[in-house]
Amino acid sequence: MTAALQWASQSAVDPAQRAALTEQEELLGQTRPVNQVLRLNAFISLAMSEIEQIRVEYRPNGYWCNVPFVRLIIGKKCTPVRVAS
Repeated sequence: MTAALQWASQSAVDPAQRAALTEQEELLGQTRPVNQVLRLNAFISLAMSEIEQIRVEYRPNGYWCNVPFVRLIIGKKCTPVRVAS
């Protein structure tokens, strides 16, 4: 941090400290995007899992609800539970 403080005060910056600071910056520049991608992937996986659990919970179950034309005859017994109007 000393090199950053020297640079901010517009004084002479020690070359060894500047090299150490830029090296850390390059490492952070590579790991931050990778970490962001990993976090986004984990978030999307969690969200899709939750959505799938909700979808399965309100999905009609039973063989006759999946047979074409029988579903139309049975009517409302095969429709999922409505939680909001």
